[in-house]
Parts: sequence; structure tokens; C-alpha cells
Amino acid sequence: MFKRIMAPVDLLHLGILDRALKVAAEEARHHGVPVVYVTVTANTPGPLGHTPEEKQVKLDSFAAEQAEKFGIEASGHLILAHDPRADIDRILTEAADEALEAEAVGGGADIVEEMFASGELAEALGVEQPAEAPQETEQAQGPPAQSPPLQIE
Repeated sequence: MFKRIMAPVDLLHLGILDRALKVAAEEARHHGVPVVYVTVTANTPGPLGHTPEEKQVKLDSFAAEQAEKFGIEASGHLILAHDPRADIDRILTEAADEALEAEAVGGGADIVEEMFASGELAEALGVEQPAEAPQETEQAQGPPAQSPPLQIE
């Protein structure tokens, strides 16, 4: 039924994701498919690492731990974003769309779309489920919102 399962993870808040991680792993094992753990993060130093490479190493280590713990095939996919908190829904939806488009060459991700539609993804991420995806209009609506400047003292 599934070909690949995409499971969004926040490596800083794994405790609240236990149930979702277990479900993704059980489905992967049941269907004999791999899990791709996806993390969206900023391209700035933080608790996960100072560089994207360091963050990818931590994500890969997490995926390897999950693979061993549940007896599944797993990998990590790091996505860099300017403002992950504001863009998380759009970024994960785009990642799932890209994975589905890649299905023709052996890619694809199934369960994330179902989790998004049911609201389980928002619950697992600890955010509110959007009422519906915003529709893009043909006319420009001004420049994109930006974070305020960082104040360094």
C-alpha cells in the first residue's frame, strides 16, 4: 500500500512525538517500506548544530536509532528555511509533493498527506491545523513578511 513514509520530526521535542514516531515505524515495518524523517530548520547556529552539515549528522543519527529500534529502513532529510515556524506547513506540503512527484523514479511519501488531511500532523507538531490552505492570487500582495531585526547587546 505505501511505498515510503515521510515523518516530520523536531529533534528538540522528540518526547511529544513518541506516538507519531511509533505509528510511522509500525506502518513502515508492516508494509516493508522505508521512513524518511524530515526536519525543517533555519540555516543558523542552534542547539542542533552550528552548520547544516552538523544538523544533518544529528538527523541521520536519529534515523539510524529509529531503524535499529524498530527494525526498519530509515533516513533523514534536512530542509533549510528562513523562518521554519512560520513556513512549516507550506514547506512540509511542498516536500511531500516533491516526494510524490519523485515516485516515478522510486521516491514518494504517502502517510504525511493523510496525517495532514486528518489534522494528526498538526497535532504531532504541536501547532494548530489550518482551516484550509491559503489560495494564491494572481496579483501580488506586497513583499513577504520578514522577521524583525535581531537585537544584539
